[in-house]
Amino acid sequence: MAELWRSIFGADGWEVSSHGRVRRLAYTITKRSRGGGLHNRHFPRRVVTLQKHANGYLSVRLYPDDRTMMVSRLVCAAFNGQPPTPAYHADHINGDRADNHHKNLRWLSPTANRALRIPIRGERHRMAKLNAAAVRRIRAEITTSTEQCLYFDKRLAAEYGVTRESIRNVRLGNTWRVTDAAE
Repeated sequence: MAELWRSIFGADGWEVSSHGRVRRLAYTITKRSRGGGLHNRHFPRRVVTLQKHANGYLSVRLYPDDRTMMVSRLVCAAFNGQPPTPAYHADHINGDRADNHHKNLRWLSPTANRALRIPIRGERHRMAKLNAAAVRRIRAEITTSTEQCLYFDKRLAAEYGVTRESIRNVRLGNTWRVTDAAE
């Protein structure tokens, strides 16, 4: 599908695309030179760089107001209309906070948006080093002796590339609680 561009509401000279990009339209500044004459400086239209935050959201700085805006809100407002109230959130339907395609965004109330956010756990978590099969193998080697636990925790941690604390948490059921019921 072709990329569509629409004006950003309340930000003259700025546009947002259906693919989540932002651009500044061409403009000219007229200034007085040191000799007293007028000098025109022309700036061409250009797509601006978006800032990625630690939480995964993208933002852009809109000049001359010097406002930082969340790209998801800009795209959602341009292609889905303004939010029912300013408190509404621009929800990412697929859960990817950096995917600001207009078909991936919708307005949700804060309560409805929070209800959708189920924590990602287990092997689906982006930092997971273990999977369900590995957890079952770890639990199969578990012993009740404290001295043997220390030995096994250290050996298993080295084998799976995780810390002894991670193995201990698996062994005690602090993490990966539902794995036993999976099969």
